[in-house]
Amino acid sequence: MKQTIIIIFIFISALNICAQTDTIKQQKNIIKFQFLHLCIGEVKFQYEKVLNDRFSVALGLGFIDNEIGIGHIYPNEERVGFEINPQGRYYFYRKAPVGIYTGLYGVFSEGLFKKDKKELYGNVYKYFLCGGGFIVGNQTKFKHFTIDTYIGGGIYNIKYIPLNLIIIPENTKNIGSIIFLPTINFSLGYSF
Repeated sequence: MKQTIIIIFIFISALNICAQTDTIKQQKNIIKFQFLHLCIGEVKFQYEKVLNDRFSVALGLGFIDNEIGIGHIYPNEERVGFEINPQGRYYFYRKAPVGIYTGLYGVFSEGLFKKDKKELYGNVYKYFLCGGGFIVGNQTKFKHFTIDTYIGGGIYNIKYIPLNLIIIPENTKNIGSIIFLPTINFSLGYSF
C-alpha cells in the first residue's frame, strides 16, 4: 500500500512538471466534474475562476441521490438533496490554476434522508448540513484539460428534523451533532 501511494504521488508530480510551462498563456476559468462524488450518490460540478497569479475561487454545485451513484457507502439509506460548496485556493509554486495549492472551503447541503429504504413508512428526516474545512491538492493542466486532486477535512454541523412522526417526542424535535469528516476529490475539467 505504501509503495502504491508513493508511485501515485510521483506520477502526479511528474505530470505536473511536464504538463505546463510558464510560457503558455494561462486560462482563467475551469469547469470540472468531480468523479469521486459519484461513489456517494452525488453529481457535482465545480467552476474555478483565477483572480491573480496565486489565488483562485471556486464554486461547486451538486445534486444528491443514492440511486444515481455507482456505489453506496450506506446501502440501506436513501438521500435526496443539493449541495453548494465555495472554495478559496492559494497556489504555491506556479501560476494559478496549476500546481500544488492549499485552500479553505465551505459546505451547505439540504435534503431528505430516509433511515431504512426497505420500510414503506420508515423514518424520514429533513437534514441541513453546513460547515467548512481545509484542503491540500494539486492541479495539472494539459492544454485545455485539467486533473484536480485534493485531500482534507472539515467540521460540520448537521441537523435532522423528523418529518413523518405524528407525535414528535420532546427529545427528538431537532436531532443534530457537530462532526469531523475527511474529504477527497478527483476531478477532470476543461479550462478556457
